[in-house]
Amino acid sequence: MLSPPRKRLKLDRPTTPTFLDLFLTDRFRPIRTAFTSYISTADLLQLASTCHTARNAIYESEWNINSKLRPFLCDPVGFRNQLALCNGLISGSFALQFLERVTWPESDLDIFVEDGVDAECMCEYLIEEEGYIQGEEKGRIGYIDIDLTMIATFTKDNRKIQVIAADGPPIRMILRSFYSTVVMNVITWNKAFALFPRTTFLQHDAYPLARLTDYYAQLHSKYTHRGWSSRTLPEEEDLSPELDGYRRMGDKMAWQMSLDTHWVDPPERPDFVLEYCQFKVTTRPVGLEQTWRDFERTSAFRIEAPLWFSNVLRYEYTFAHNYKFGARMDRSTLAQLWALEPSERKRLIGNQDPFEMQPRFLVFDKPEGWEHLDEEYIRLIDDLESEGYFEGLL
Repeated sequence: MLSPPRKRLKLDRPTTPTFLDLFLTDRFRPIRTAFTSYISTADLLQLASTCHTARNAIYESEWNINSKLRPFLCDPVGFRNQLALCNGLISGSFALQFLERVTWPESDLDIFVEDGVDAECMCEYLIEEEGYIQGEEKGRIGYIDIDLTMIATFTKDNRKIQVIAADGPPIRMILRSFYSTVVMNVITWNKAFALFPRTTFLQHDAYPLARLTDYYAQLHSKYTHRGWSSRTLPEEEDLSPELDGYRRMGDKMAWQMSLDTHWVDPPERPDFVLEYCQFKVTTRPVGLEQTWRDFERTSAFRIEAPLWFSNVLRYEYTFAHNYKFGARMDRSTLAQLWALEPSERKRLIGNQDPFEMQPRFLVFDKPEGWEHLDEEYIRLIDDLESEGYFEGLL
């Protein structure tokens, strides 16, 4: 009798790992860490641009904000909820390290908030929830702007956090007071921004934003040792577009990165408030420098970011150019005042006629039904950008 044929066992061959598996699979973490340590940020961004899968995997692996915050905070997600609640910003060397994917053990964490309730709540959180001890308040060391009102220092073990309070929106102080383009980076509760990504992360150049005094020369030297080349003003034909003219936080020249927001509650204030804050980068007149003092004065860029007030805007913004906005917002204020009952209008602003007042500087309690036009302002900026309006102002 013939025996039945034997059945051959089919063994599945192990699949060969793909390059993307380095970023998609945790078991390759040691290989991934070794691999990415040899790749520059510029090259990694090129790799991330190859497909959506690569982008998501690389960003999740290499720019994990919770992991970056963990050396300072027991609960990074809880802290980011507090950051959202206080409308705070992380900036300084921490933001630079996060985007550059490096770690400098001696650096601290700088948190920028508006003075008052926001600053008090952030300080209270660090003490009560994270166990930090508050030290003495510092003065204006390292800052060149009058917006600064307080620097509170908190320590725990060998870690240090500074809460820097501003008289007004913290982004205005950052724009007007930082001394170098290399540190012009900001992290919010849900996004990271680099204002000068080409010069900072692709070319590794640092341009001064403050007069080149001996003190600021020492600060520039610190980043020279960390791998950035200190530059002075380039020739006009070599000037990068990101260093010339009208800009805003979320424009096409900025590097904007969305962060993981699982378990982080969004604040009441929308993202566009920060993204549509404008600023202007200008150069100082360069002539024949007779002395070192002349050279110090003319070898730095300058950022202008005045605060804009309007009764028809719910939020405060920095404006680099208000010609197109000022008259429109003033007329919108007058239109809403005119639509009120005469007795109500008189109660709010007295007997002033339009020619007697500056509508943007009027201070009064907004009546019920008062309309805020922030969304219209955003659309106006979008339209002007698409028309190349700001480029024509250079």
